[in-house]
Amino acid sequence: MTEEPKVGTYDRVARPYVLGVASLLLMITTAVHVYYEHNKESFFDMCVVARFDEQKKPVREIAAANTFVFKTSVTVVGVMMLLLVVGNSNRRISRLFQTLFTCGWYYCTWNVVAFLKLFLNDATCNRHANSVSGHFNMYIFALLSLSCLNSRLMTRDTKWTYGFKILFNVLYVAFAVTSGFTLYETVFLGYHSVRQSLYGITIGALSHVVCTELLRFLTFTFDRRSNFLPYLHLVGIIVSYFFSSALLVVIYAYLHQHEFSLFKLIPSALFTILTSLCGYYLNTATEKNNKHP
Repeated sequence: MTEEPKVGTYDRVARPYVLGVASLLLMITTAVHVYYEHNKESFFDMCVVARFDEQKKPVREIAAANTFVFKTSVTVVGVMMLLLVVGNSNRRISRLFQTLFTCGWYYCTWNVVAFLKLFLNDATCNRHANSVSGHFNMYIFALLSLSCLNSRLMTRDTKWTYGFKILFNVLYVAFAVTSGFTLYETVFLGYHSVRQSLYGITIGALSHVVCTELLRFLTFTFDRRSNFLPYLHLVGIIVSYFFSSALLVVIYAYLHQHEFSLFKLIPSALFTILTSLCGYYLNTATEKNNKHP
């Protein structure tokens, strides 16, 4: 009889609420899109600040500070991801795989966001199609996914030192604060309308839910080391997601003559390759373990 996987605080407490909120966001976003698509004068499509007004120099100065905060917060995320992998030697490769899969999933979702920016063709608050807020998508996905990974990979593992847990939690709080600052500026400095921000929030939440549910459903055998098929399934999913999302944005941009740099696909391609290599290694190691218990 298959054992139930151990669950952390996220799966035991937060997961039902995240699923419910993500579903509610999807319904709200769909309603906003349907009812306000042809009414560009609504509250959802207002720009708080006219960013391209030459007289708005203070706004541009604040925007420079906002860019610095954004880069800092991305660096903090990188450090937290590193802590999840190198904090101790227990199941390090499996934790690396889950972390890489999460990063790869986000960047493939970014390809979808890039496609929706072009497809919806909403240039509100900008000089080009910027229909979905990539900032909201990234921060919502990162805040939820880091909490989930922390619960699944760190807090339930007794081999983690107290110092690593404290450092991770401090960095998470710092990231949450900088996230709030950046997202506030995204709306109130006129980078995105409320509608575009809502699209970003919804896509980020839904992407997190799909990613973590896939990991939860297919990786419970990491602890038991009795089956290597989940690695193959997850590698196949991330590779399929990369190619489908990349082709979607490239073909649409080509057919509709939108400018799109192929270099923007490099992060998703890189993390897909790294995830696949790590999955292959896990698959081989687990298969050998099954043959020689």
